[in-house]
Amino acid sequence: MTMTNSLTISCSYDLICPWCWIAKVNLERALIRLKEYRPELRVKIEWHGVQLIPEVPEQGWSFAEFYERRLGNKQAVALRQRQVNQAAAQAGLEINFDKITVFPNTAMAHAVLNYAQRFRSAETFEKLLDRLYLGYFILGENLGDPQTIFKLAHDVGIARAVLESWLANPESVQTKHSPRVSGVPNYVFGGTFAVSGVQSPEKYLSIMSTILQTRIKDVCVEQT
Repeated sequence: MTMTNSLTISCSYDLICPWCWIAKVNLERALIRLKEYRPELRVKIEWHGVQLIPEVPEQGWSFAEFYERRLGNKQAVALRQRQVNQAAAQAGLEINFDKITVFPNTAMAHAVLNYAQRFRSAETFEKLLDRLYLGYFILGENLGDPQTIFKLAHDVGIARAVLESWLANPESVQTKHSPRVSGVPNYVFGGTFAVSGVQSPEKYLSIMSTILQTRIKDVCVEQT
C-alpha cells in the first residue's frame, strides 16, 4: 500500500468532553464523503484516551457543582451548555445535561477501551466508545461506576471475567504511544497536520483532501 492511498489519523479524546463526541461524528461524516471520491483509500484511526482530570475521586463529583466552580456561576454554565448543544445539533446530536448528575473518574472506562483497542477489532472499539458517549451524554449513566462499565462492555461482546483479568494488569492504564496533548479533541492527520477543537465535516474533508493531493504531487515530482 502506497502513501497516496492510505491515511492515518491520530485522535486524542476524553470521555467527559462533549466536544470530543461531536468531533468524532463530524470526522465520520467527512470520511463518508471522502470515500465517495477516494474509494480505494484505506484510513487507519489511532485513538488515544486522555484523562484530562485524573484527580477526580472514584465516587466522582457532583456534575452541577463541578461546572459551577469551573465556570464561575450557574449562568455561565447554562451559556456553555447552550453553546455545546448548538454545535451538537449541527452533528445531529443533543446532549441531555439535565440527566448527568455525576462528573466521573473515567480511569476504568479508559482502561477497558485500551483493552478493546489492543485485543478486539476496530469496529468493537468504536462501538464501545460510541456506547460510552451515548450512555454519559444522552442517558446520564455514571462512567465511573464499575458495574455500568462491565455492562456496557458486555453489550459489545467483551466478557466481565476477561476485563477483570485485564484490569489487574498494570498495562491496562497505559495508552500505547499516546501523544502528549494539552487539550482534546486533538486530531493529527497523516502524522503532520494537527487540529485542535471541533471542526466541521467540511473542514476535516478539506484537510484530508489537501494532504492526499500534496502526496500525489510529491510522487509525481519524484518520478519525473
